[in-house]
Amino acid sequence: MVPAAYVHVTSLPLGPPGKLDRGALPAPDPGAYAARRYEAPQDEVEPALAAIWSEWLKRNPIGRYDNFFELAPTRSWS
Repeated sequence: MVPAAYVHVTSLPLGPPGKLDRGALPAPDPGAYAARRYEAPQDEVEPALAAIWSEWLKRNPIGRYDNFFELAPTRSWS
């Protein structure tokens, strides 16, 4: 599993029993989330695959490093 965001804290907030108080953790700011820049498909095969994915997923543009399973809506593929 890869974290969606990183937040630097100097100390963890603890509740009365000494356990982590998750509700007291600071919310990540928008810049804390990992983001990938769009890079256009290259070579011979990538543009063809991007066109197929774009048609299948009804999404445009499809970048070089996009993950099909992250872009696909939850549905049965059978």
